[in-house]
Amino acid sequence: KRSGDTVDENEWKCQQVAVCNAGCSSVSWCPYRPTGGDGVNVMHLAIGAGDKCVYVLKCAHSYRVKRRCTNSPSNAWEIESKLRGHGDRVRDVSWCPFIGFPVNMIASCSRVGESGGGNEVELRIARLEQKNGDVWAECLHHDYSEPVWRVNWSITGNLLAVSHGVDQVDLWKEMIDGTWRIVNKEEKN
Repeated sequence: KRSGDTVDENEWKCQQVAVCNAGCSSVSWCPYRPTGGDGVNVMHLAIGAGDKCVYVLKCAHSYRVKRRCTNSPSNAWEIESKLRGHGDRVRDVSWCPFIGFPVNMIASCSRVGESGGGNEVELRIARLEQKNGDVWAECLHHDYSEPVWRVNWSITGNLLAVSHGVDQVDLWKEMIDGTWRIVNKEEKN
């Protein structure tokens, strides 16, 4: 080990971040986006939490040549945004890859009223709008009548797979007019 704040590339550094008292159920990395030559990259995580919210965390990560990194108290993980709107614990969260267009979108799902015995489940997609500053805005809210288990984006980020019910998958796509629709549906016969 080296002295000071320099960390070998094979070392791991642990940091706990208190997001919410009700715990978290899912985590998704923001896809890597190279930054300028200032030697700082900002890493982001989306966290599906038990308090009905999706948290966006950020960490500025400094790096040096020769594959060594510098960690200091100034680059600790911190909450950047708190996305509200789910009816109960967020079950899954997935950050959309942005190949071809620099858009940040996060898909999430939860069961509405899970603690109260409700059966409705919701799917939400939020997009980071940079017109009026960095503000997350909901671009899709869809209610399902059966459990939604997972959400996952295609590698190019143009399709969202939503697994729900028993052996069912919906593929969602954003149309040119900005609306979302299911373009393919697979069900086990």
